[in-house]
Amino acid sequence: METIINSARCNRTRLWKWGCNVTILALVILMGDRLVGAADSSPGMPTSKPGQSNNKILKQWVQELSDDDSTVREKACVKLMGMDRNDLKLLSEMLKTMPLDAQQRAMIPGIVKQVYMATEPYERLAQGFLGLRFDLDQQMFDPMQVGVEVRHRLPGFCAFRFLEDGDVILRMAPSAVENIVQGTGGASVKERTHPALVDVHGVEEFQSIVKSCAPNQALQMEILRRGRVLLLAVPLDSRPVLPANEGLSIDNFETEREQAAEDYYLHTFAPVIDHEPTSGKTSEERAAGR
Repeated sequence: METIINSARCNRTRLWKWGCNVTILALVILMGDRLVGAADSSPGMPTSKPGQSNNKILKQWVQELSDDDSTVREKACVKLMGMDRNDLKLLSEMLKTMPLDAQQRAMIPGIVKQVYMATEPYERLAQGFLGLRFDLDQQMFDPMQVGVEVRHRLPGFCAFRFLEDGDVILRMAPSAVENIVQGTGGASVKERTHPALVDVHGVEEFQSIVKSCAPNQALQMEILRRGRVLLLAVPLDSRPVLPANEGLSIDNFETEREQAAEDYYLHTFAPVIDHEPTSGKTSEERAAGR
């Protein structure tokens, strides 16, 4: 199950409050005030890696971080958070020769740390995991109230990438499942079943649904975000193996991972972000604007 904690413990200032709140709205279909996004075409799950296109895709994503349209910036952030560890090396080299504006400089540290933590090895269970923490007041079951508020996302997990603080998870269901059934003539055929979305009446129901899913399985979620209802498909991570006192152990687990990501960023990216890119021009030529 996801972690339940005392609200006071979450009020401490974390190492990162990143300027990269994420909206997954790619290939959306506008249906009244309802936005529906397809999982397999989401910008957060790119079908090609940056290294496969000589950095062109990667460069485009970085450029989109400074787009005037906030939706474009958010989509680019989601896509960049889907990089793997090797892509970080490509990104570091590319940024050495790429001019960055204030918006890009503000968003890249959070992206780098998210990717680093998401690709950091850990002991896993064969259960799905979103990476959310809940306050004690959210444990109360109310059959008349639908929805679980997102308050605390764990960096390095899929909830941090795809959800935003303040989202309300209204309904959930696992993605379609393929089963082998007996077809006409005795032949075995694949049959896809699509579980129906069910209302979420509290943390316990939420945990039960997430726990029923396997790692990498897409979880369908209907959420309320800034007055709009969205349908997201979020590929789940694996639940980490933690000692019995889960509240304290997840603190230690995350603190160690965050510190490793911070050290990596300071060593690899901070020198690049904090300095002007190398253009191959002399200082006199740069000063003259040539």
